[in-house]
Amino acid sequence: MIPSSFAYVRHRLFVAMGIAPALASTACGGLVVFVEDDGSGGSGGGTTAVTTGATTVASTSSTGQSCPPMGTSLLCLPPVATPCPPFDTQQANELVTTEILSSCVPENPEFCSCTVETLDVVCGLIDKDGLCCYGADYTVGEICEGRPFTVDGHARLAPLEKRADWRLSVAVDCAGLPDAARRALADAWSTSARYEHASVASFARVALELLALGAPRDLVTLAQHAALDETDHAALAFGIASALAGESIGPGPLDIAAAMRTDVASIVYATVREGCIGETISAVFALAARDGATDPAVVAALTRIAEDELRHAELAWRTVAWAIEARLPGAREAALAAFAAPAAFEEPEAEPRGLHPELGRAFGVLSPADKAALARQALESIVKPSQAALFQGRRLRGPTDTVDAIA
Repeated sequence: MIPSSFAYVRHRLFVAMGIAPALASTACGGLVVFVEDDGSGGSGGGTTAVTTGATTVASTSSTGQSCPPMGTSLLCLPPVATPCPPFDTQQANELVTTEILSSCVPENPEFCSCTVETLDVVCGLIDKDGLCCYGADYTVGEICEGRPFTVDGHARLAPLEKRADWRLSVAVDCAGLPDAARRALADAWSTSARYEHASVASFARVALELLALGAPRDLVTLAQHAALDETDHAALAFGIASALAGESIGPGPLDIAAAMRTDVASIVYATVREGCIGETISAVFALAARDGATDPAVVAALTRIAEDELRHAELAWRTVAWAIEARLPGAREAALAAFAAPAAFEEPEAEPRGLHPELGRAFGVLSPADKAALARQALESIVKPSQAALFQGRRLRGPTDTVDAIA
């Protein structure tokens, strides 16, 4: 995803909050991510330091220290090229990222997968067995997709069933795909479909919460439209999954017990976590997946999903801006707390094991390394400046005034 795309998404959010004038055209899209420090203050991931018999390769350390320097971890992996890629190259960065992710077990493995939040590869070694070893300082977090339907901080999703009434007919080109690859891709799209299906409930709840807050009509209308969008997203995703699996796949019943939030603080807090942060990064994911896909049916589906997801992110930012401007009791404080807090929403692991990243991208499935890099960029380039604008920016209009770009 190119920097200008990040700038465009950021501008759309500024427009939604009434801080910038609208652009003439629209685009974009997504799924959801939350990044959380593992609390180690540096290295993590459960790697093993290998130092016995190690010899220095082309370079030792960026600081002239022995490798690895104090406070960093040494990660060793079989060479994918000869000689081992130097530590200060993109290839070494990707190898280390992959190694960290392969050895990381998230706190909730059923619902989340790991992401590398920060990474600094500082040196390189070859050990006595010929393994490529790299000294690195990094932090690990958790990455989860889709706007979650959460109850008490835990995401709820419907189980999968063999049913055809929740899928659209999508003509995915499966010719020539090995059976294992088809199953892996079908699993990935089935998981995405469950996310989208749960988001229908999430936005239905948003509409009720907005009514409880006394929100303007246009915000309630946009929330209802968002629920309809998610219904279509689920149908597209179940359609792609079914085409890849060679059988109909759909959702079972979704547990909605005790799902309502009624006080201002909890509603605003959830809107920031699930919408302002979650849907924004979700939009970035969908846009990147669309741009990397080559299958025409997948590209068409992701084009629709991407634009809708960005509008859903806009709705969240508009809602929080309205709540603060309307001086709802505790709204500002809840928003500040939500932006400051680490996230730990639970959702199923989206990345099928054993799927080659290039094949995944062709069918709209991003690798964990892709997602980690996009998440870091989106948090830094979109969420942080949008947060600053939310609390400090001068509005050109009210955050609920109708704007063509987001209506």
